Amino acid sequence: MVPQWELLQVVSTDSEAALIRGFLTSRGVTVENDSRLFTQEPVTSGALGDVRIMVPADQLDAAQRLLDEVDVEAEQADGDAPEAVTLEASVLDLLGEDSD
Repeated sequence: MVPQWELLQVVSTDSEAALIRGFLTSRGVTVENDSRLFTQEPVTSGALGDVRIMVPADQLDAAQRLLDEVDVEAEQADGDAPEAVTLEASVLDLLGEDSD
């Protein structure tokens, strides 16, 4: 049976999408990244600058809960750190790995 895919989140870079995909996959969630990035131009925007993170409909709630846990960790981290660094540090912390 082919899963019904649902949109979990839209991010602006392949790197952020890969980080989220790796985190969710390590937690048993099936993830597909649908990159709409158009890299021939120096600037991307709108639908040409999105990476959509898709999960099976039956895993949507679990995936959202896992991302919410990371968001809470990020909010508790140093407020001066850039968002991407805070997200990466939070994911690594949840995975029990060193960020250095």
